[in-house]
Amino acid sequence: MNKLTAKILVWHGVVALLAGWLWDFGRSVRFNPVLGIDLQPLAVLNFILLVSVVVLGFILFQQRKWILSIGAIIGLLFMGYYGFTPLNLLGLAIFLLLALHGFRESIRDLKERNKINMKRALQFGLFPIVIGLFIMISFAAYQSNFINEVKNQK
Repeated sequence: MNKLTAKILVWHGVVALLAGWLWDFGRSVRFNPVLGIDLQPLAVLNFILLVSVVVLGFILFQQRKWILSIGAIIGLLFMGYYGFTPLNLLGLAIFLLLALHGFRESIRDLKERNKINMKRALQFGLFPIVIGLFIMISFAAYQSNFINEVKNQK
């Protein structure tokens, strides 16, 4: 196994671990009548790490097949936690399309420059990934007990 294959496998493993951890945090979100959503700081840190690792992999490996495999890992873990429903499939499709868009924009910016500007490359890749994950998180919240807790509060 060469070094590139090992790096790609480690990247996929880290993304799978962080995505599984993120979707597991989603099950434990509760409604607090005073503060609203009761988020854990570790869940926010996990989200930031997941998005950063995904986009850094986009920039480092620069192949569309890896983006699709990472999207599949995140989406399959999402559907494993929340079920295979048409809404979840729609969320996965939106996430994959946004991931491909972010990948294309960040790679286009890298290829048009003589000097690599990591801030710009990350900026172009981060926004679509964050939006795609937020869409999936909102679909998860819609299907969880969190909505019932909000309805029951006065």
